[in-house]
Amino acid sequence: MKVITEVAPKKKKRFNKNKKKAWRKKINIDDIEDHLEEKRREERHGGPLEERVTEELFSLDYGEDDIKLNHEGKPSATLFTCNDNGLKPLFNRQEKKTLNCHQFINGLPGAKAISVKRGTMKQKEKRVIKYSKKLASGTPAAEIKKKRLRQQRKIDLKRKCKIEKPNYDRNLWETSPIIEGKFSDVSKTYLTEPVLFYKVQTKQAKVKTPSVRYEKPSLLPSVVVPKAGASYNPSYDDHQKLLAEALEVEKERKKKEEKIKRMRVKYKPNNDGITELEKMVEMTEGLPLNPNQDYETYNFSEEEEENEESENYISNKKIEKRSLQSRKKAKTLKIKEQKRLKLKERKMRENDINRLKSLEKNIAKEEKESEQLKKKKKRLQKLKDQYQTKKLSRYEFQDNDDVIPLGNELAESLRTMEPVGNPLESVFKSLQRRNIIEKRVKVRRAKAKKKMIKKKSCVESLNYLLNEPE
Repeated sequence: MKVITEVAPKKKKRFNKNKKKAWRKKINIDDIEDHLEEKRREERHGGPLEERVTEELFSLDYGEDDIKLNHEGKPSATLFTCNDNGLKPLFNRQEKKTLNCHQFINGLPGAKAISVKRGTMKQKEKRVIKYSKKLASGTPAAEIKKKRLRQQRKIDLKRKCKIEKPNYDRNLWETSPIIEGKFSDVSKTYLTEPVLFYKVQTKQAKVKTPSVRYEKPSLLPSVVVPKAGASYNPSYDDHQKLLAEALEVEKERKKKEEKIKRMRVKYKPNNDGITELEKMVEMTEGLPLNPNQDYETYNFSEEEEENEESENYISNKKIEKRSLQSRKKAKTLKIKEQKRLKLKERKMRENDINRLKSLEKNIAKEEKESEQLKKKKKRLQKLKDQYQTKKLSRYEFQDNDDVIPLGNELAESLRTMEPVGNPLESVFKSLQRRNIIEKRVKVRRAKAKKKMIKKKSCVESLNYLLNEPE
């Protein structure tokens, strides 16, 4: 029978080290605990030895004659004497224990609290202290500065203590009260955002008047004064002059209508296609031919022969080759010309650099003049727009044509006159002319175009009926 003399060592247990729980339970912290226990023991015995004073560790033995008394006139209990048995108190005395309510008067026992150094003093105060030390150096300049600062401090203090007096020079019973002084913005504080929102929603808030409310959009007169020839009893010359102007207007209108008519005819689509004659005219466009020439009987063979002869003449022309000397001379002249131009350009650039200041002045002057001219043009354009009818909609404004009677149509008296035009329409046109309202046109309802659809069944039946033999 085999006897086991040695015991196999226990297998070391493995554990995870990625959790704090494992750190607390598994890791050996005996050395840390011993160190902390040592610290606690030192604290219980009055603190570490290196921090204690020598008088606390040792005492002097003065003998029986020279015993120190405390503040109560009794011998101190901190004195010791040396006997055969060792250190013993000089006398036995029961000291009074402190009350429990006074045990924390001299502070809590234990380790010292951790002190963190913090900058309690602000940067501004530091600067003031530094500056005051600098001024206290005793130099004359520093003394003067110190005096000036002292005076300024007094002035600031007076200004701070000064009470703002209200002004009683105005009438208190004015219609629009004016709030002055420190309470000038008090009226604004009443209307907070919720109040304004409530007033807007309930339509109680006043609508802000636009900046262009009292500006006229146009300087044109509201009522156009008629010309002298439009009177009910005009003179002969004025009437003829007015008729001549009306005739010119009518001629211009006719001219525009004829132009539109011509354009319609010119660009009218030709469904028959291009004829042979039109094709010939298009192909011979730009050739030196007689416009009255009949293209059907024109002989193009002679012209082709002339073109062939001219081509032969150009091709047979000899090109004379220049000599080597002439080519070299031309090359040297070309290089000289290039050098001259480069030198000229360089000199011009140097001159421009030398006269930079004058150029800057000229540029500044030109910019100023252009700015003034631009402002002037803008002002003139604005004034010009004030006397013009603008296009406020997609329709252009067209004034009503005045009905001008002929010489034989003039009324003999006011009784025989008939009213012409509509006053309401003239006022409406006046508002449009003065850019107050836009040009308006009566919009009619567009009629939908009817779509024709052929039914297959109907078409087949109709074809059958038409093609049915009798």
